[in-house]
Amino acid sequence: MADVYFGNGGSDSTGDGSEGNPYLNFDTAVSNSSGGDTLKGVDGEIRHQSSAYVFDVARSVESANYRGCILKTAVSSSAGYVLRTSGNLTAGNNPHVIRNMAMDAEDDQNVCLRIIRDASEDLELDFYGLDLRNASLYPINNEMRRGTQRFFNTKLTGSPTTSLLRTGGSAMASDGDQTIIVDGFDANVSTDSSHTSINLDKVDNLTNTATAKISGVTGVYTSSDFNSVIYCNGVDNVDIENCNFTVNSDVNAYGAFVEGKATAATASSKIKNLNIRFNSPAGYAISHGRSDNGSSSNVTAGGIYGCTVRGKYYSANTPHGPTLGEGTDGEILGCHTSEIYAGYLISKTTDADVSGNVAFNCYGPNFYIKGATDCTVARNAVVQTGKLIQRTNGLLAVNHQGGVDTVAALITENIIIVLDISKIHSLAQIVDSSQVCSFVSNVYYIPESVDVDTEQLFSYQSSTPTDTISQWLARTEVTGDEVIQLPLSELSKMANKYKLSTASSGGIVGSIVG
Repeated sequence: MADVYFGNGGSDSTGDGSEGNPYLNFDTAVSNSSGGDTLKGVDGEIRHQSSAYVFDVARSVESANYRGCILKTAVSSSAGYVLRTSGNLTAGNNPHVIRNMAMDAEDDQNVCLRIIRDASEDLELDFYGLDLRNASLYPINNEMRRGTQRFFNTKLTGSPTTSLLRTGGSAMASDGDQTIIVDGFDANVSTDSSHTSINLDKVDNLTNTATAKISGVTGVYTSSDFNSVIYCNGVDNVDIENCNFTVNSDVNAYGAFVEGKATAATASSKIKNLNIRFNSPAGYAISHGRSDNGSSSNVTAGGIYGCTVRGKYYSANTPHGPTLGEGTDGEILGCHTSEIYAGYLISKTTDADVSGNVAFNCYGPNFYIKGATDCTVARNAVVQTGKLIQRTNGLLAVNHQGGVDTVAALITENIIIVLDISKIHSLAQIVDSSQVCSFVSNVYYIPESVDVDTEQLFSYQSSTPTDTISQWLARTEVTGDEVIQLPLSELSKMANKYKLSTASSGGIVGSIVG
């Protein structure tokens, strides 16, 4: 196996493919190499001599220096891509590798890297350290519907209008079992179009298995329209972890969203250790299932773990933090959410465990149970410093969702710290008599200046505050809740224990209430 060089300063007539005397063109290097060789592009921009690049035979392709070789199409090319794979690759030569190359689609090319469909081969395709620039539609268009595609340490820039990584076009795994691995994915992209950055959408059947493992997603993802960073639909096995990104939208957005399909259910998906800055007037920073789908989200078990979400204040809009959606039976554990409307949403779930989380200065319902069944919200912390006006619902709120009432919800052993009662709607709320729930042994810390004998701190079967603490304790749904009054200085000390620094990522581990 040999290294064969090509690129700027080379010659197809006098070059010999050595580092000191490279060929000029990629195709010449292919013709003068053998299976198992590595084709190395020298530093600088390299335009294809006639059209675009084809990764065709059993050779690896890489830049001689990290991202130093920049592939471009011929100026007049109408190929629509910078580089594509071909149908001549075989599983017998796995893995097929492209490493440390830059691809620039500035000449009106839709795609940087096109991975064409091979319906019969279980190919292993590995892409390391790619730098993908200026694609108009998709930097990566993965048309494979079987096999394994791995993307390591990918950088993406420009204004693509549709997706950054698109797989299968709603037909992932339609030709056989398929695995997508993304490990390191840094983007700084902005578009005026509806956009889904990492879009993995499985065909709606149970015959084949689709697996996605996504980690290390970083950067800033901006759209003036709908904007989703990670979307997995119908993928059987999903792990999303260790990501740190900002999502901006003027309309509606998702940070990370997992849902299943009727005959392609998602089992035990895990969304772990995400740190998301969520700047959108609507949508969900993290969603395990769809909030109100009209039918099951087709996601079983799994959940959201150790994630951090920081939102943006909107005076009339309702963005959401970590969410368990319709028909799910998952959990939210050890997360921290701040400055977003709904801190945590549990919507029409069949079973849910929401424990050990923090909601800090969320300006709507901090823990919002809507149409859920067998839901437990326990040992969480709610903090309101008075920085934002908390509106619409109680800090702990139980409501219906889409005509479905809440049944058997247990809200227990949570602590609520409020520095300014005038800045909140109410401490806790049961919206109407159809919501079946129990409030047990929750502790509410409020300033000592509040007259608890007269102040209506709770909302019972009402959209506005109705109850003093003594009236609340007399309700059949309430057992052992307690209001404790402290000096403002002590409340401030307690609140600060739950505040994350701007450098913090990950979540709160373990039990909030000892």
